[in-house]
Amino acid sequence: MLKNQKLKKHLKIITLALFVVIGFYGKSLLSNESENFTKQNLPLPDSDLSTNSISSNNDQPNDFVPPVTMENDSYSEIKTNANFGAPIFQIRPNWHIDGKLIEQIKDLKTRFENGDNEAGYILAMNLRYCWHAPFDQKSFDARMQSAEDNHEVDFFIRRLEDSYEKCQGVDTTQKQRFYQIMQVTAEQGYVPTQESYSQFNAEFYMTSQDKKSLPRDEYITEQKKFIAEKLNFLSRAAEHGSLKAMAKLANMYNSQNYGEKGWVKTYAYNQVILNFTDDNALYRRYQWLIEKLTKTMTTDEIFQAQELALQLTTKINAHGTLYHIH
Repeated sequence: MLKNQKLKKHLKIITLALFVVIGFYGKSLLSNESENFTKQNLPLPDSDLSTNSISSNNDQPNDFVPPVTMENDSYSEIKTNANFGAPIFQIRPNWHIDGKLIEQIKDLKTRFENGDNEAGYILAMNLRYCWHAPFDQKSFDARMQSAEDNHEVDFFIRRLEDSYEKCQGVDTTQKQRFYQIMQVTAEQGYVPTQESYSQFNAEFYMTSQDKKSLPRDEYITEQKKFIAEKLNFLSRAAEHGSLKAMAKLANMYNSQNYGEKGWVKTYAYNQVILNFTDDNALYRRYQWLIEKLTKTMTTDEIFQAQELALQLTTKINAHGTLYHIH
């Protein structure tokens, strides 16, 4: 009886693996025929994402319990390829603006308050961009001098100049509102905003929202609340096909700091990226990461990971949307 049970489990694992492989190559074949699913060359993940099965994450102690993923985002629409039913890559809005932010805040704020989540996303991202900008001429001159003394690259200098020009007149209270706006649009299911939570950690959240001086117990509570929210929004973005969110989640769970079965979840997210990426270099990288994980996981853990990957793949196919890793 025991041998039969083991045989059935191995057969189930093989079946799941075949489903993933067939699903990926079936998608690739269909993509050659569909005008809405064209190949694009994606850049490799940046340093924050590219170590997703190697580096650790210091957001939270090991006893942290991740939240339950929420379903049915109100904002997101199911968009499917009419010919083949394959998920379609979506284009994120460009949040960079021309000119000074102070001259555009009122319009963006009004549009956001009237339900325009894209305007809210653009406003939040620009306020976040301005957080570290020099706040006056004296501060700008001092930082330029420091940059020259440290022989900073031209890109750093141009970014410093751009942030100063763009952010003049925006005070700290206005900048601080980036998180509130981000939170509202993410709760309403706006995927680009949900993805943006991959860009900052608990320490930055506590500092930017004036929570660093809280008593210890309150500080820990607020920190855990933020991390639960971050995981929730990234998980929801992943279910709508965000490869960026999946890469960040894989990195976080690989650290083993977010509850049990971290490697199982890492394997699952890496596998789904493998299923949907249309970039050969990225495919090879995540194939290598999965092979590396497989050496440290039991047969049962691999089986669980394949099941999770299958569940997420099914949800993504149902929603019909994908977002590139950058």
